[in-house]
Amino acid sequence: VSQTSTVRSQAARIGKGSAVRHNANYLHFQMRQGSVATIVLVHPFLAQSTVFKPLLPLLDDSFDVLLVDDPFMGTAGYPRTLSQWANHYLTDIKEQIQTDHPVLFGGYSFGGLIAFEMAQKWDQLYGAHSSSVVLLDPGTYEIDNTVPESESEKDSLIMNSLGRSEISPQDILPLRERFDGYVRALKESECPLTYEGNCLHVALPDRLQDGVVDWWKKCCPNITLGVVDCDNHYALMRDAKPLTVVSQLINEHCHAIIEENRAVSSASSESRLYGGSSRTDVSLEDGDAKE
Repeated sequence: VSQTSTVRSQAARIGKGSAVRHNANYLHFQMRQGSVATIVLVHPFLAQSTVFKPLLPLLDDSFDVLLVDDPFMGTAGYPRTLSQWANHYLTDIKEQIQTDHPVLFGGYSFGGLIAFEMAQKWDQLYGAHSSSVVLLDPGTYEIDNTVPESESEKDSLIMNSLGRSEISPQDILPLRERFDGYVRALKESECPLTYEGNCLHVALPDRLQDGVVDWWKKCCPNITLGVVDCDNHYALMRDAKPLTVVSQLINEHCHAIIEENRAVSSASSESRLYGGSSRTDVSLEDGDAKE
């Protein structure tokens, strides 16, 4: 739900239930002069990419930023799986960014799961290790005992994600439906394959205790962990102190990926003279990607 709109207007938009169409209106591209990479930032749970607005001025100018809103907000339904969600976004994104530059897929909270799926598929399209992942305090694919069952618990989570202490009964109903759509997509998603590319995991201290950090270490052997001194998941993209730390971690990770890409390109320049392609035939239709 857009942080620049009232809850009531967003709830009304959800209730319209319009059809989903592929278009680029939900993508917001910020190009920087002389950029040599692109970072894609995917919206979190029940939110739009406006949550990244305080972060943008702190990111280095050496890479472009592509913000991804939730285009399914206000539509008749959500993708059935995270894989299908990633397919939808990649279909539009791959037309707008340079595929010969490093691409980093980042996401906040639920958006981190989508970004992870996108990076897996990007490597299938353009060759192994052509992408990187930035996980901003994500959960995991394992939702047992983590999804609230009661309506009051759901409402509390929804209000926390929107930064509200109260939402009217008529506005909360469509938001509950969207909540259930996210949960269904997560339940229907298969546990991902091991990701061999580089990954930055920005985590709150609690994630060291609840198993989230260990879970992601198993999925990403080449992971770098950055723990931010913050006790509120929703303050990570809002408060100045954690934002400063998060931006530093992202900038350092992006520069490391850029330098690594330059080194690999230099080392393989001779082999590239003989042509060839590492691209595989990967479908980005509504179903899951297949090689």
